[in-house]
Amino acid sequence: MGFETFKEYLPEHAREQVSALFTQEDLRVEVVPNRVTRHGDYRRLPEGGHVITINKGENHYR
Repeated sequence: MGFETFKEYLPEHAREQVSALFTQEDLRVEVVPNRVTRHGDYRRLPEGGHVITINKGENHYR
């Protein structure tokens, strides 16, 4: 998911900083179905990229 799609899940005041991360880093963010055991997850990929997953839910700023 690119930043333009993802920004609706961020507080407005955080969007500029997060946008810089998308530009500077090999970063992928995935919005996944709700999980009971966690709100999100971070993984560093073997080729050096980064993946952040967050739950899709009612609370956009969780």
